[in-house]
Amino acid sequence: MTFVDLGWIGFRRVLDPDEVAAIANDLELALAEADPTLIDCRFDGATDYVRSYMTAARDFTRSLATRGEGLVYLIG
Repeated sequence: MTFVDLGWIGFRRVLDPDEVAAIANDLELALAEADPTLIDCRFDGATDYVRSYMTAARDFTRSLATRGEGLVYLIG
């Protein structure tokens, strides 16, 4: 994201199907290996909150990867 006088210019990126599949795999491993006590420590009691969003991200990227689709994301 690039800040300018009256706001910012958003950042856009395209991820191809192989990148989406790799992200889905990374999320799967992260969820499998995550130590809930470390999540809780870092996010002050929000273990379920953090895990729910990571699970949703994993499911979303896995669904795209299964269909052979990429994605576009925007920050800003």
